[in-house]
Amino acid sequence: MLRGMGKRRTLTIIGSSALALGLLALIAWPIVAAGQRGAVLVYPDAKAFVCETGDVSYLEDSDEHDPAFTQSLALTKDLDCDLRFHVLNNSSTTVQLSGATYEMFGPSVGAGVNVDRIDGQPSRFVNEGRDAQWVMRHPIAIEPGSEFFLVAHVVFNPNSCLGLQAYEIDDSPILTISALGIAGARVTGYGAVAFTGTAQSDGGC
Repeated sequence: MLRGMGKRRTLTIIGSSALALGLLALIAWPIVAAGQRGAVLVYPDAKAFVCETGDVSYLEDSDEHDPAFTQSLALTKDLDCDLRFHVLNNSSTTVQLSGATYEMFGPSVGAGVNVDRIDGQPSRFVNEGRDAQWVMRHPIAIEPGSEFFLVAHVVFNPNSCLGLQAYEIDDSPILTISALGIAGARVTGYGAVAFTGTAQSDGGC
């Protein structure tokens, strides 16, 4: 009788330990996934703007970033440019890229520029036309140590209301990245791109 009770007590301890380990895994899994997503770097290419038509220079007065590396695009009506970012997977697991949102790059914003295509696909304008968005039907797998070259097409915004001033962006695009089956946002860092107003870009004011 005592021997049987000892066996039941052992089974109870084993069961409790397994439950505790399971709960710990459930708690730790999202934390580990977030850490893996955090190891994905998103940054502008050394030649961020490549244009068929459009004038690119370096921003002379940058608040936070080295102006030698902050490229600025003049906002003229003939813009036909690609805006290029690297998505580098520095994590230890394969991640999935399933979308990108370029905030304030939509037609309802008077900032002077629209993103009309992302990775060759027409943009979807969301948030009352403020943002340009790309949602993939089939996510792209990026292996550890590999990168994806994200290219958006930039054109002039006819609703532009920007005078002779410059502004820089260092937190767009925002990417949707999944690691270990859990999705989250990854914000651009490690550099900025800039836009410089012209006489043509304040016509919508």
